[in-house]
Amino acid sequence: MSLTQLVNHVATEVGRPALLEDRRQRVVAYSPQSDVIDPVREASILRHRAAPAVSDWLRGLGVYRSREVVHVPANSALGMLPRLCIPVSTGSFSFGHLWFIDAPEAMSASEVTRATRYADAIGDEWRRQDDDEVGSRSVEREYLRVLLTESGSRAIEAAEWAADRLGVAGRAAARAYVIGCDVDAAAEAAEAAEVRAALAMASRRSAGVVGSALWLVRHDHAVVVEAAYAADDIEAAAQRVLSIGEEVLGRFGDVTVGVGPLAPTLAEVRTSYERAREAIRIAHVFQLPDPVTHWERLGAYRGLHAAAERGMRADDFHDVQRLRAERDGDMLLATLAEFLRRGGSMQSTANRLRVHRSSLYHRLSRIETVLGVDLRDGVQRLGLHMAIMLAEAEKSG
Repeated sequence: MSLTQLVNHVATEVGRPALLEDRRQRVVAYSPQSDVIDPVREASILRHRAAPAVSDWLRGLGVYRSREVVHVPANSALGMLPRLCIPVSTGSFSFGHLWFIDAPEAMSASEVTRATRYADAIGDEWRRQDDDEVGSRSVEREYLRVLLTESGSRAIEAAEWAADRLGVAGRAAARAYVIGCDVDAAAEAAEAAEVRAALAMASRRSAGVVGSALWLVRHDHAVVVEAAYAADDIEAAAQRVLSIGEEVLGRFGDVTVGVGPLAPTLAEVRTSYERAREAIRIAHVFQLPDPVTHWERLGAYRGLHAAAERGMRADDFHDVQRLRAERDGDMLLATLAEFLRRGGSMQSTANRLRVHRSSLYHRLSRIETVLGVDLRDGVQRLGLHMAIMLAEAEKSG
């Protein structure tokens, strides 16, 4: 029997409605309700969980810690009739609680005994379902790990499994979204299990909103693999993933989403995954403001990052750090960076820096003198811009 069927059976056996909740006070199943119902039961069914005030009161009574049947008194302030609470567990592991409204008459001893036997059966069924889910997820995790990290025949086999799981053609295109969270090192050590659980929740929920998708948690990030098409609204999907990530992971740190390019087939989604991860790293190195980073939109940042990793340095182009030796060097360097970022537009740069154009002209003249450059020369401006961006990469590295 399913959990819902067992809850319905126990309600029939004892002649009163039953409600099953998990360890987090979320409603899992409930039987049809009779005339004997109170606002607390109605609200729990509508909201799929107990109200915080109810949970706090029950927690204060020690109900959630008890391993025995508990008779809970009425609480008129909460609008709650008396309850009978039976823990649902197997061995030392608690799954949740089975609840009955203990009114208008209290349950008899024989009714409590029957209800307790059903609670044991519910615990056994719950354990069986969890074991099935764990086994299924274990197989799924291994197939996805192979799909994202290996190539050759094993990747092809994993792709065939993924296509079957997603209900798409074997040569369907695919895209990877990576969810990252910039967790403080000290917090990461203390909350590692919580962060990993939150990553799993964020990726699982994201897989449910982007379309036909599978998910996996890997080390310090999570990945969602989507059966995709070139015409898909990638930005909308990425924003949904970000929204879920911030909701679930936001308390641990800044959330970022890397979007990989479209892979021609599921067997080639490894490249999309690796580039989605690389997109997050590049965004961090160059301090890009958008929390969503598309690999295909990074343009020059990709080349600069690759150049930096191969040993190219800022002073291979210009020693822009010479500006820092000036009394107002940081301001001059920031001015130059903004001027180059704005494509040499005086008006746009002045507006961004909130200075008068004459002040901007003065700053740029000083920069030319200190660095010995001509900012009217496009090639020299290119070299300066690359130097500044590589300096950012060096600082982040």
